[in-house]
Amino acid sequence: MPKELGPDGTTRRTRTPSSDVRGGASSIRSAAETISDVDTKAVQTVRITVVLAGILVSAWKIDSGLFDPVLAVLGGLALVGSLTAGTFTYSESDLYLGPNKEYIEQLTDGDFDERQWKQDLLYCFGVWVSENTKQVRLNGHLLLTTQILLVVGIVFTGLSVLL
Repeated sequence: MPKELGPDGTTRRTRTPSSDVRGGASSIRSAAETISDVDTKAVQTVRITVVLAGILVSAWKIDSGLFDPVLAVLGGLALVGSLTAGTFTYSESDLYLGPNKEYIEQLTDGDFDERQWKQDLLYCFGVWVSENTKQVRLNGHLLLTTQILLVVGIVFTGLSVLL
């Protein structure tokens, strides 16, 4: 990054369009990695929930008297909620990863002059980073909901056996 002499005589880094583009690209990559991690956790949580639900349904068929019906239904509903939220978390991921085909075609057709293109790209990076931040936040909340519902389902189902 270029440096310039500040008013106090110290050297400071200056921002350039290319450094802003690199920063934007880095933010987009970071969001993609975070979403990938959230999606992986959501899929793992859904798998655990499916296995647990299968075990519980099998146990219910073997001896339904083993469970308190009200707590078992509440636990089952929480597990279904966890499955739904987990599936939605995974399917909801929709990041902006860079220019789309239409934008690139505009560039190749010469619809932008050099300065306008760079300014537009910087503006777009800002929008993409902002939208990706919202998506990461939403998916994080959905994953938390998925995991909380799984725990609630386990607790209620466990209580239905104990009580």
